Amino acid sequence: MPSPLKGILLRDASAGRWLNFDDPVDVLVSRDASRVLDILVETERRVRDEGLCAAGYLTYEAARGFDASYRTRSGTQLPLVCFGLFREAKPVHTLPQARPR
Repeated sequence: MPSPLKGILLRDASAGRWLNFDDPVDVLVSRDASRVLDILVETERRVRDEGLCAAGYLTYEAARGFDASYRTRSGTQLPLVCFGLFREAKPVHTLPQARPR
């Protein structure tokens, strides 16, 4: 499966700028609820041990990964958890123009 994550642009409100994370070292991703906690633990470990930055998301439907009794929607197109691991974030002071798809 190709990586669903090539880069992330996040707002750093405290510094009044955007941060661009691109060219991930690795992408940790799963559609399987039983892998959610493992991916979060591995993400935290690699940030701590390798000095990487993590940026990504955890969906509401990933709640089953914490407690199987949680009822969530099924059949979503997004992975339940997806974190890119990056060497650094580059500050962006102005956003690029949006390009239509």
